[in-house]
Amino acid sequence: MSSQPRASGHFRTAYAQDLALVQTRLQRAALTAFVIGLAGFPFFASAFQLDLACQVFLASIGSLSLMLLTGYAGQISLGHAGLLAAGAYTVESWSRRRMRRSG
Repeated sequence: MSSQPRASGHFRTAYAQDLALVQTRLQRAALTAFVIGLAGFPFFASAFQLDLACQVFLASIGSLSLMLLTGYAGQISLGHAGLLAAGAYTVESWSRRRMRRSG
């Protein structure tokens, strides 16, 4: 075995190439297929699947913002904790009202 590293044939020569979202044709094709599938999803999904997808996307936005704030900026997020607490309190109070009406 040789100790020489093998080159991939894909070299970046500028910072713009290093910061590009997609760097190869395969990545570009995969991103295009994903965007087309994402755009067509609401036309073929049921109401339950749309509701679930909306909840997943909202949760991912919250988790990505928390990751940016705590991971990259190194700050403590009391705002996220407050919003989660307000949401939990709202869900709990609505569920109690619903239980009173049905029971």
